[in-house]
Amino acid sequence: MKTVVCTGTAFERGLSHGHQLRELIVAGVAKWRVALLGPSADEAALQVYAEGFLGGTGLCGSARRLTPGLVEEVAGIAAGSGQSFEVIMAYNLMDELWWFALEPELAPPGCSVIGRAGVGRRRSFVAQNMDLPLHMAGQDVVLQLSGPDMPDTLLLSAAGMIGLTGMTRHLAVCVNTLLMLPHEAGGLGVAFVLRALLACRSVAEAAALIQELPHASGQHYVLVDQRNLVGFEASGGGVVAVGGADRYLHTNHPLTEQACDPLTEALLDRSGRIANSRQRMKYLEGVPGTLHARAARTILDDSTTPLCLRGDAGEGMRTFGSVLFRPGEGARAEVRGGIAGSARWSVFPM
Repeated sequence: MKTVVCTGTAFERGLSHGHQLRELIVAGVAKWRVALLGPSADEAALQVYAEGFLGGTGLCGSARRLTPGLVEEVAGIAAGSGQSFEVIMAYNLMDELWWFALEPELAPPGCSVIGRAGVGRRRSFVAQNMDLPLHMAGQDVVLQLSGPDMPDTLLLSAAGMIGLTGMTRHLAVCVNTLLMLPHEAGGLGVAFVLRALLACRSVAEAAALIQELPHASGQHYVLVDQRNLVGFEASGGGVVAVGGADRYLHTNHPLTEQACDPLTEALLDRSGRIANSRQRMKYLEGVPGTLHARAARTILDDSTTPLCLRGDAGEGMRTFGSVLFRPGEGARAEVRGGIAGSARWSVFPM
């Protein structure tokens, strides 16, 4: 995996990100443009779409108000990569574009989470397969960020994005979409919520913050520090805690009683997304034995299970990468790009 180190102020970090990954960002945005608008769309058409998306929602305004430093980081990425701010901002609002566009081929079925709170001498861990649309394959990068306004942070990301999932020495956060939950066009986008949570120093602090923020998209967040693990299902309709810290599993359907958006739920049902999510959850629930970090990594390393989307079954998705986070004393992250068996894991002491 390509790893980039970005330090300094928020804008400087973004500028470094954009400079170092310029070619990858340009290629990724071009593939996204085709997936979003079709092969005949040019850069001007994408600019018009991005401006309409941002202008038709309050997403950018919420990010400026609640996470101004992250908007500066996005502006830096745009400047460093030679893209417009509007295009890179829209690119970072991936989860929000899924409900804005509401196209079945843009809506992912994937992301499977495995975790456990600290038990005895074993500290907490969380592991995840991140599954994304096929056009994002090959865009996987590790971002190592530091600056005066943030703790040292490691993120699995796509080139040009401020982060998909990540950890600091104190806290790890994994996410997976719950697209059937209500959205809120004036809320805070998932990528910005993720990074805001990673600025916290404990599960307790992050849990308080996640319940205060207005959420633009239905999303599951699991927060892990050395001893604790807490999950939340968040959406425009509110935030609900999820139990099961001893053996914590989650895929892409709500585990709590919540009202869903009927239009989106029907679309996901017709396209097989909900059935896919339930299949992955059933597989995880059937895994025997005690779930510990090594077992979780073994599960994610098996390309024959329902957890691994290989991009060859017509679902339009592929496992983008996998992570295993263990925060606290001796904290370290393990990250692998692509599907199981396609690459080795990289280890990053925090």
